[in-house]
Amino acid sequence: MKKILLLSLTLALSNAFALSLQDALAKVPQTVSVKQARTEAVDAKTNLERQLSDPLLTKPTELQARQRFELAQLQLTAAQRSAEANVVSAYTQSLEAQKQVQ
Repeated sequence: MKKILLLSLTLALSNAFALSLQDALAKVPQTVSVKQARTEAVDAKTNLERQLSDPLLTKPTELQARQRFELAQLQLTAAQRSAEANVVSAYTQSLEAQKQVQ
């Protein structure tokens, strides 16, 4: 799946070389992995807020909600960095392919 995404991104970048690296990186938030991680982070935040508003909240429940939220934030950051690395790699491969064609 990752290779298919990378290949399709490489082809897209090759076909539309006018796309700058900044433009390509701007598309990172639209990737599936980043969208899924963002959805989980929002859900974890909502859950934490709901737990904190519960007057019967216990410490273990609060701790679990906080840990889920912190983990979701870290996973979102990791997904963004991974997607950025894939874009940069595909962009570099596109540049290399274009130089080989020339």
